[in-house]
Amino acid sequence: MDRTARTRLVTSICCLILAISLSDAGAATTASPDSVAVEQRGGSLIVLEQATATWCETCAEHEQWLPTFDAANEARVQRVALHPVENDPLGNPASTLRLAAAGADQKGFVPIYHFDGVAERLTSQNARDMQSSLLTAEAARATFEAIEVTAEYTPERIHLDLRIAAPTAIENTTITLLILERIGHLDPVLAENGVIDHPFLLSSLVQIPLDGSAPLSLPNSNLSSNITSDSTISANISIDSFADPASHIIVVMHEYSEMPAGEPRTLSALRLSFSSSPAHDASSMTPWLTLLLAGGVVTLVAARIRR
Repeated sequence: MDRTARTRLVTSICCLILAISLSDAGAATTASPDSVAVEQRGGSLIVLEQATATWCETCAEHEQWLPTFDAANEARVQRVALHPVENDPLGNPASTLRLAAAGADQKGFVPIYHFDGVAERLTSQNARDMQSSLLTAEAARATFEAIEVTAEYTPERIHLDLRIAAPTAIENTTITLLILERIGHLDPVLAENGVIDHPFLLSSLVQIPLDGSAPLSLPNSNLSSNITSDSTISANISIDSFADPASHIIVVMHEYSEMPAGEPRTLSALRLSFSSSPAHDASSMTPWLTLLLAGGVVTLVAARIRR
C-alpha cells in the first residue's frame, strides 16, 4: 500500500470512530439558560436501595468504602439512601414507603442493602462483598427491558416522555421515579454518627400504576400523567421542578407493585441527570474514550506510514 492509500485509510478510520462517538446512548443539550433537554436510552441499571440512618455507627463505617464501590460501578448500579423518619432528620415519606416495600425494619437496624428490591442474604461489610452481591443481582435480572426517555427541565416543571417497546410485564407494575439529591447535607449538630454528607439521598418519588389506579407523589406535588399500556408502554409525566438541576438525579424504573416471590422487583431502570457533566452517567464518558481510541489509532497508523 502506497503512502496516499495509507493516508486515506487513516482518514476513513478517524471518520468512522468519530461517527461512533457521536451516536452516544444518551445526550443532554441546553435549549436555553433556564431549560435543559435530555434523551436517554437504557434499562439495565441495578437499583441499590440502602437502609441507613444518621444515628447508625455501622452505617458511618460503611460510608468510608461505599464511594469506592459507587465509582467502580457507576455504569451498572445506582445507590439510593433511605432514612427512617424516627429519630433521623433525613427521613421523609418517600423513604418510609420504599423501606416498607423492601420489608426493612426502621428501628435498630444495621445497614441493609436491597438490590432491585431483594435484600442481601449476608450484609456486605466491604466493597468486595458488595461487588459479589451486585454480580448476583445482575444474574437474577437475566433480561431487561429497553426504556427510552426524553426529559426537559425548566425552573417550574420537569416533563418526561417515556416509552418501553416490549415490556416484560404490565399487570401489577408501576412506573416509578426516584428523585435523589446527589449529596444531602446534614447540620453537624444533628450528625449523631459523625457523617455530614450523605450521597444519593432519596428526597421524593412518583409512582404511576399501570392498572389505572391513582398515581402517588411523595411529598405531595403538582403531578400530572398520561399513560397507556398495551404491547408498548407510553407515558407523559410532569412534576414540580427542583431548584438546582445539577444537584439531583432521577431514577426511572418499571417495577412490580409488590415483590414477586423469589424474583427481583425491578424490570428495568435508567438514570437521568440534567447536569452537563453528570458524575454517574457512564454514557457521557463514551465520546471521550472513543476519541482517545481514535487518537491512539491515528498515532499507530501514522507511525507505520512514516516507515
